[in-house]
Amino acid sequence: MGPNSYRISKIDIMHSLLGGGICFVSTFFISAISGTILRELLINLGILGVIAFDSFRIARTIIIFGAAYLTCGFLGGIYTGYNVEGRLGVLLFITASVGFVSFAILVWALAYLSSPDAYIEILLPAAAGNLIGAYLGGYTIIWPYRHGEEPSHLEIELEEEETQRED
Repeated sequence: MGPNSYRISKIDIMHSLLGGGICFVSTFFISAISGTILRELLINLGILGVIAFDSFRIARTIIIFGAAYLTCGFLGGIYTGYNVEGRLGVLLFITASVGFVSFAILVWALAYLSSPDAYIEILLPAAAGNLIGAYLGGYTIIWPYRHGEEPSHLEIELEEEETQRED
């Protein structure tokens, strides 16, 4: 690690903010899509009645956490990890924070926080998913370079065989 690895430049902050924007946009769309897909899946399987049980709310929260929030944090983290050269831990925290705060403001503006359980079902999983996903994505993209490994590339070499024809 050189002396520049502990500095944060304006470009690094801009990339971190852009990664947070990617995290926010993808969180909004993927969470809406995954909720709709889950509902359609239940309808097609003929088990829509399970939504009446409290255990389904827990299961839905876990499914949306994995399918949307964790994935979206991962996407923002990959962008940030690929484009920054400063202190990655701090910049990934900024990425996750921008993604989560923007999503929380949007959810509040759309009045999805009307019930007290919405904080546990929406905001807590979104904050955890964006933070964990951003760190996973950011460190995944730089892992080979940080530990001195050569990035693995799959190379396939085909040997040419000479065929002899008899005339």
